[in-house]
Amino acid sequence: SQDKLPVFVSEEKLFLPLNWAPSSHILKFPNGDYQGLPANEVLMAQIANTVGVHTAEAKLHQVKDVETCLVSRYDRVETEDGVLRRLHQEDFCQAMGLPSSKKYQQEGGPAFSHCYKLLRDVSTEPAIDCDQLMKWFVLNLLIGNADAHAKNLSLLYHSDGSIRLAPFYDLVSTISYENLSRYMAMETGTVYDPGRIGPRQFDILARECGVRPAWLRNLVLEMAEKVAAVLDNDFNYLSADVFVYRRILPAARKQAKHIRNAFRQAAGKI
Repeated sequence: SQDKLPVFVSEEKLFLPLNWAPSSHILKFPNGDYQGLPANEVLMAQIANTVGVHTAEAKLHQVKDVETCLVSRYDRVETEDGVLRRLHQEDFCQAMGLPSSKKYQQEGGPAFSHCYKLLRDVSTEPAIDCDQLMKWFVLNLLIGNADAHAKNLSLLYHSDGSIRLAPFYDLVSTISYENLSRYMAMETGTVYDPGRIGPRQFDILARECGVRPAWLRNLVLEMAEKVAAVLDNDFNYLSADVFVYRRILPAARKQAKHIRNAFRQAAGKI
């Protein structure tokens, strides 16, 4: 797990909230086991937002000579007099009455279709939110994020009574870390290995979620094209950590292109 600290940001300065005052951001520190983790998360949040997967804003922030990741809190709303108020949220494990120890499907946690059906049933805007959720699932496969589990999904309860899917968070390309499992947190059509997931597995997922297989195949191909194109951008401005450019980006590029090529072939576009 990553060390993190709730902070309040004002005019580029960081403050520790006192006496239960709400924080505005989460500050995430580097992890000795996983090189370039703050930059990895910032990069994946940028890629997600670029391809239309609404993710909490993350940026790199120097604390003395340490590169950290500063994430905007989405469960806050500013009142007319400029005061921060908390919004109630619950992650998908909580919403399904499951303990946090059951966040991974292989350990008794929810399958993606369970998450999809939950959102379809409770969201005030199910069409918009379910579309976002499906894109999130596809994006995690494209960037090689094997840690996309049910506690990384949340419902946000707004003051007007509406219930919406929260912006996504904790998006990291885990595929480049050798000491982390490469198997996905949720299966795609009975398969956890990202190297073995293709159009047929998504056809099974489509049926489980009650969407048309042809629609989902088109969505995956469209997203794979976009993500592969964005990953080919030059991100050298982002971080001082060379691991990002030597390992993280190449691993994510390879994964996105692997999926893109499998779906191009199936669509007769190769």
